[in-house]
Amino acid sequence: MNKDKLRDFLKSKKLSKAAVNRSLMACEIFETWLNEERSLSIDDEITMEILKDFILSMKKGQKNLLLGLANVFDYQERECLRESALKMRRDLLKKAAKPMHLQDFLKVDQIVIARLKKKGIEDAHQLLTICSTNEDRKKLSQELNIPYSELLDLVKMADLSRIFAVKAVRTRLYLESGFDTLDKLAAQDPMALHLALVDFVEESGFDGIPTTPKEAEFTVNAARKLDRWIIFDEDD
Repeated sequence: MNKDKLRDFLKSKKLSKAAVNRSLMACEIFETWLNEERSLSIDDEITMEILKDFILSMKKGQKNLLLGLANVFDYQERECLRESALKMRRDLLKKAAKPMHLQDFLKVDQIVIARLKKKGIEDAHQLLTICSTNEDRKKLSQELNIPYSELLDLVKMADLSRIFAVKAVRTRLYLESGFDTLDKLAAQDPMALHLALVDFVEESGFDGIPTTPKEAEFTVNAARKLDRWIIFDEDD
């Protein structure tokens, strides 16, 4: 596979730098496995069973690999494999820790919550499983006639809530202060994050206390380790 062309394709989809790198890494890992275990290349005929065997052989990072490979299969125009990768990923998400209820997030339009609930989407993980990409979010926004910006904010808070002890107040704090994705938190120096949040709370009048230095250190480390479930575009 031509990695330069793959990179150009991923960039054309307006994926974040982290998402592009994640997809390229997933491609490389899968290619190595295919060569060593099946004597195949990623451009050869790949069955769903082969994909499942690959994921089962991975001891960690399965959800990230599936998300990255979905983008690779999109580039290859292998829609069946792309859908299979996303379905496998959704199945893995269902086994995750107990998620927050959407109604518990702060400052969310209750009309949005009601329309999501009517569709059977009541908690953070249910929302994340169908809002992985910009296209997914736009489709749901149009289907339920809810503002994209409102849905995006809710998706961001739902994703942040996967960090231990980051719940209603903290998800809102990180959203409003601009540290609104795992990638942005992971890129911070913990003490710099703490100080930035102290300034933000003081200047904005946010109804809550800033993250302590110890909390900031835990949050940054957790953000660096968590599997990425969501792809955010540069404009998000």
